[in-house]
Amino acid sequence: MSENPPPKLSFSGRRLAAGSAILTVIFLFAVGHPYLRRFTPPQPVQIKILWQGREHWLGAQVRCTGKLLVFSRRTAQRYFVLDQGGYRLQILGIPRKELEPWAGRKVFVSGRFEFKENLGMYLLAGRIGSDLGP
Repeated sequence: MSENPPPKLSFSGRRLAAGSAILTVIFLFAVGHPYLRRFTPPQPVQIKILWQGREHWLGAQVRCTGKLLVFSRRTAQRYFVLDQGGYRLQILGIPRKELEPWAGRKVFVSGRFEFKENLGMYLLAGRIGSDLGP
C-alpha cells in the first residue's frame, strides 16, 4: 500500500489558510477576552472609577481600598468598602465572621468586580487585609 502525499497548496490556498488562521485568532481574542480578565492579577482601582465606568470593569480582577463598614443592621448585615469620596462597594464572597474583625478599619479588598440589578455593584472578594497607606 502506498501512501499519497497531501496535496500542495497553491498561492491562493496559502492565502486562504493564512486568512483563516488570522480570523480564528481575532475571534478567539474577542470571545475569550472577558473570560481572560478573570484570571489576571488584581488591578488597583478607586471605587469612584468603578462607579463611573462599571461596563469597562465588569468581570475584571480589582483591588480597592477604603474603610470597611456594615450597613442595614436591622436586616441582614451587608459589608461595604467606603472610599474617601463617599463611594461604596458591597463585599460578597468572604464569610461574615472573617469580615467582622475588619469592620471600621481601613482595608484593601481584592476580587472580581460584578454588577446585578438586584445587588448593584459588588466585589466577589477573595482577599481582605490591612491597608496601612495614608
